Amino acid sequence: MRVLGPPVAAVSHAQLKLAVVLGGIKAHGGFQSFNSPLDVSALQQHLAHLILRVGIVRLVPDHFRQQGEGLILLLLIEQDVGQVILGLRVRGVRIELGVKFPRRIVQTEDGHPTFDITVSAVRPNAAVAIEVPANVQQAPPAPPVTVAVEKLADGVWYLSTPNARSWLVEFNDHVVLVEGMTGEARSLAINAEIAKLVPGKSLRYVINTHAHYDHAGGLRTYVAQGVTVVTHELNKPFFEKMWARPRTIAPDQLSKSPKPALFETVSDKKVMTDGTQTIELYHMRGTSHNVANMIVFMPRQGLVYWGDGYNPPAGNDPRDFGRTPEQSIDLYRVITANNLDVKTIAPAHGAGPKPFDNLKKAIGLVAP
Repeated sequence: MRVLGPPVAAVSHAQLKLAVVLGGIKAHGGFQSFNSPLDVSALQQHLAHLILRVGIVRLVPDHFRQQGEGLILLLLIEQDVGQVILGLRVRGVRIELGVKFPRRIVQTEDGHPTFDITVSAVRPNAAVAIEVPANVQQAPPAPPVTVAVEKLADGVWYLSTPNARSWLVEFNDHVVLVEGMTGEARSLAINAEIAKLVPGKSLRYVINTHAHYDHAGGLRTYVAQGVTVVTHELNKPFFEKMWARPRTIAPDQLSKSPKPALFETVSDKKVMTDGTQTIELYHMRGTSHNVANMIVFMPRQGLVYWGDGYNPPAGNDPRDFGRTPEQSIDLYRVITANNLDVKTIAPAHGAGPKPFDNLKKAIGLVAP
């Protein structure tokens, strides 16, 4: 179960130390019951997760408002969608041994429910240890983004940052980037590398495989620079809505110089070619990861790229234990259904380019 925020923010802010007994916790449609106090370290982690997400936000009193008995609205930033509201609604506040505490806490993010807990008891001055983990205390500042470059074929490069890999493809009079990932810092670092690799050719298109934040978080930079976004047609209205939102807390290029995005959309298939280089885009219809997901294929080179589904690991064992196998099977099904002659897989995540047989081994079609 993944929780998008703190069950009990009061654990950090109160002078008293509290041990909270949860009657139940619900998140993302699941419900788990507890008959004993929840491990305080878990509360710490959930709270730290929210603090980290809000850490880039300059909070001022105007960003908070209270309505009625128990609604707190907090403004925070997401790389892909701009500013969103995280709401914490508390209900049934009671006094127990001199401490006010709600009996139910419901969290919403951008209007969607993400967290719901029921508190059955509050114990003031309980003996609990609340300490900042050593790895957090000693964490160095984030280093600048550096890009590793690997040539995949003539005029095709892998541009990699930690756990995020894009393709750069050189055409006759322009270049194409496959996947604008994570955020603006990465996009600017990628742009600097493009200028070194292919000086004098402008970036005309950025291909987006799907709208998940780690794959689309860097697109805003390219929109601001007038680069055309190539994505599935279902993603266009979502991106238009999200990129039109304000971003006053952590301004980026697009918020400083707003402009409408330029799109070319894909329904089932799209071919981009100049007679020498060819990129084919295919909708991954009926796959489980995302309804508007695409794979990218270069037929002459036999190269294929996808956003998620199978992350080829390092070492001799090709199985991806971080994912359930149906997503790898989905990838193989789409590849074979479109008769793609794949030789090398070079996706957005994983240990780098690998033979196509690694995917087949991972799903049991070829012996390890």
